Order: sequence, then C-alpha cells, then structure tokens
Amino acid sequence: MGTVSRIPASFSPPAQFFPGKRAQLQDTSPHSDLDRDETGFLRRQFDRIRPAAIGAWLGDLGRFWWALAALNLSKTIYVIRKRRTRCPCQNPSDSGRAWETGCDAAAYWNDPARFRRVCPLLMKAPDGRWRCSVDAARVRPFWLRAAAWTGGTAAALYVGCVLLAFAFLQAVGYPVRISSVAWPPAWHQIRESRAVYFFQRAEAALRANRTGEALLYLAQSYQLDPHAYMPGRILAQLWQTSENDVSNQIYRRLMDEHPAQRAETAQAWYLSLLARGDFKSIEVLAWERINAEKAEAGVWLNALLVASRRTHDTRFLEEASKASALPEFARQACAWELMTRGKSKVEAWRVLTAPPQADEAPFLLYYRIDWLIEAGYAGDALFQLNREQARLPAADRCWLLLDAYAALGWQSILQDQVGRLLAAGQAGTPLLELLCAHLIRYPNGPVLAQVADAFDKSPAGQADQGIGAYLSLYCAAGASGDWKRLQAAGTAMKAISGGKIVALDVLERYFRTGGGSGAIERYLPVLPSLPIEVIYALYAYSDSHPPGIPPDMKDGRRVRFQSPTGG
Repeated sequence: MGTVSRIPASFSPPAQFFPGKRAQLQDTSPHSDLDRDETGFLRRQFDRIRPAAIGAWLGDLGRFWWALAALNLSKTIYVIRKRRTRCPCQNPSDSGRAWETGCDAAAYWNDPARFRRVCPLLMKAPDGRWRCSVDAARVRPFWLRAAAWTGGTAAALYVGCVLLAFAFLQAVGYPVRISSVAWPPAWHQIRESRAVYFFQRAEAALRANRTGEALLYLAQSYQLDPHAYMPGRILAQLWQTSENDVSNQIYRRLMDEHPAQRAETAQAWYLSLLARGDFKSIEVLAWERINAEKAEAGVWLNALLVASRRTHDTRFLEEASKASALPEFARQACAWELMTRGKSKVEAWRVLTAPPQADEAPFLLYYRIDWLIEAGYAGDALFQLNREQARLPAADRCWLLLDAYAALGWQSILQDQVGRLLAAGQAGTPLLELLCAHLIRYPNGPVLAQVADAFDKSPAGQADQGIGAYLSLYCAAGASGDWKRLQAAGTAMKAISGGKIVALDVLERYFRTGGGSGAIERYLPVLPSLPIEVIYALYAYSDSHPPGIPPDMKDGRRVRFQSPTGG
C-alpha cells in the first residue's frame, strides 16, 4: 500500500491550474497606462475593423433592407387577417405574451440591436435577452419607419451623387450650376453647359489661329446643343470650304429654328455661297427671301440677278416677272433682264433710254444706267445719271459716275472726281473699299496711287482701316499690277492681324499670273472680311481673266453686277 503524500493546507497550486485567474492576469497588462494614450486608443478602435465584423455588418445590412419590405408586408397580411394566424415574427414555441416571447425574425441577425431599426417592438429584457415587448395581438407593421429609412437613404445617396457629379463637372471646367445637376428637369442644362464650354475652347482656338482645333470644338459644341445659334453659324462658316453640304444644312436649320436672326443668317449664308461660287444655291435662297421679306426685296433681287447671270438660268426671272405678290419694281427689273438677254442690244437700248416715269423706283434707275454703261452706251448712261442723280443714293451715284468716266476713258475727270471724294473728309473705310472695287474692275495706276495715299494719310489710321479695307487695296494693286503697293498692303494686313492671314502668297500668284493660276472661287473662301462689292469686282476680274489664257491675250471685258448696296 503506497504512501499518500500529504499536501500542506497553505500550499498554493501553480498559476496554470487556475485558467480563469490566468486569464485575469493576462488581461491585466503591465503597460495598461500606456494603452490609455492616444496611440493605444486608436489601435483599439482599428482592431474592431476586422473582416469578420465587416462581413457581419454587411449581412445585417442586407437583412435590414429585406426586412423593411418583407417583414412589414407579412405583418400587414397578419393584421388584415385580424391576427387569427400565427404571428409572422414571434417565436412559435413561446407563449406569445410580452417579454416572454422571442423574435423569430431577428434570430439570424448578427446584432439584434440593429433589428430595432426595422421593428422597435424588439427590446432587451432585464435578464439581457432580446424579447418582443408586446403581445402577439398587438404586433403591427411600421411602414412609416420603412418609408423614412428608404426615403432618407435615397435622399442621402442622391445628394452624394449630386455633389460628386457637380465637383467633377466643375473640375473639368463646365460652367454648370449645382441646381442644374440636382434638379432632373434641368439636366438638359448640363448638356448646354458642356456646349458652352466647348464653344469657349473653340473661341480660344480661333483667336490663336488654330482652325482645325476650333472646328473640332465647335462640332462637339453643336452636337451637344444643336439649337444654339452662334456655334452653328460659326461652324457653318468654317465648313463652307470643306463640307459644303453640311454647311448648307446647318444654315438651313438656323434659318428654320431662329426666326429672329433669319435675315442675319440669310446674309451670312449668301456670303458663304458667293465666296465659293455656288450660284445655283444663291438663286434658290434669293428667290425664297424675295418672297419672304418684301421690305428687303431690292437686296435679294440684286442677288438673284447676279446669280442668274452666272448660271444663265431664266426660270426664277420668269416666275418673278409674273408674280403679282412681288413689288412692281422687282417684276419690271426681271422683265428688263429677260428682254436684254432675248432681244438685240439696240432694241434694249431703245427701251432703257426712254424717259423714266416720275415715280420710277431707284432700283430701276440704277438698272438702266448700269446696263447702258456695260453695253457700251456710257454717254447715254452719264446723261441719265446727271438727270436723275437726285433720286439715287449717294453710294450708287458715286459708283455709277466712276464707272461711266472709266468707260468713257475720261482720265483727268476721273482723277479729279476721286480726288474731290477723298478730299471731302469722307475718306473712311466704306469709300476706300468702294474705290478699290472700282479699280479691280477698271485698273488704273494713277487712281490707285491716289487711293493708296489716302490709306496712308487717313486720320482714322489702321484702327479704322481694318483687314477688309487693306485686303481690298491688296486686290486693287494686284489687278493693276502694282506689286510694290500690293506688298505694302500685305505688310499692313499682317501687322493688323498678327500674321494670321496665310492666303496672301497664293493670291499674289493669282494676280501675277493674270488669273491663270485658277478660278477666283479657289481663293475667296479663305479671304477674311472681304467686302461684298469687292467680291463682285473679283468675279468680274476673273471673267475677264479666265484661267489658262496667257495674260497678254486677255482683254478688258467684264461681267455686269448690280448695285453693291442692292439699291
């Protein structure tokens, strides 16, 4: 029989025999004071963010949104059935009385306290267990709570998305307001703001003479807001050389959608068509505008006559001569135009030299005198001009008088007339441009010298005489073969524009070859700010200097054009 060792009563077992005590000792850190500092506090807070905790939170989040709909719906059905069936949320094994029944709906939640956001009837009993605080007969749905959670969350998400979207749009540079982002009916303003942004970029590119980049920005701006007027008009002007059909489509859309700017748009469209020599389209546009705007019938009748003489098409003239809705002078002018084309020159002379009626329109007076000059009856034209000059506008009277003197070869009288015009204190840009247009049609070295001196001596200086005026002088010098003054005008234009005009060299070659380098339509679209009377004169010069004919074989013939003012 073995000996049983006796253990003294005062003996204390090792610490490992008391796991609870050991845990207590382990929980008590010798550095507990250090854990109270900020570093220890932050470490304990971040220790709570564990993958398992995140997964539990996400699981309860999904159960929360499911319970908002499913649990409230089942409770609603339970109430509609007058609570005769089993309560959908209470534990069926419990009594169904308050504070004695567990919640079956919250059984699978990781944290039952989160379930109270769905149903506040779940409470913690004094013994620490979660129990339903009402009897089964008083269980009810909480749709207002569900609506509040749903609406609040949706509103918070919406506000967050609005702020993020607004911050992004502002960071890009779009001039958008936060109300346009927040209010759905105003969302179209975001597209419009983007269109404004690209239009501003296009303007900056144009100022820097980056036309290709400007075209890309303008196309994007017009695509975003096709109802914007100014981007569409500039885009149509820039596309007139490379995308003629697209340019015409944009102009047509601008005419239809912006009636307040219709007259301005039609004028810009006409200049674009005239610059590229699309006289067929000019006939259609002019006929449409004559019938739409009776007050501007003279201007558009002039455009119709110009285009008809280039296309040799009389269809619109015949319609106009019989249209009772048109003004009397428009019908008469079209009838005269058909007569001058169909009858001999002598027969037309007899009609157009007959004494005009006392109330004859200035347009018809101009037509008479202009035709007589072009047909070789400059003396008769000068007689009628002196007799009827009081009934003609000053610009038309000056234009016809210079043409008559030049056609008659009265050099001294012509120079004297130009000198008196320049000395009369009227040497502004319009007069200088008119004189340059005359010199393109009737090249004259001495008169060119007078006009060039006026450019240098004008008190207005280069600020008033812009690119269009110096470009007119450039063409007049080229038509006269005065290369020194041509280069001087080119230098002045480059100084005004900052060297942005790139077509001067090819235009100089055109004049040096006497128009042999190609038709004038090749150069007009890239010449900025060219006055319309100068464009008419350049077409006349081109007709008298056809491409492919040596300069020494070209005569001085020219094609008639109506009054530059549409008088």
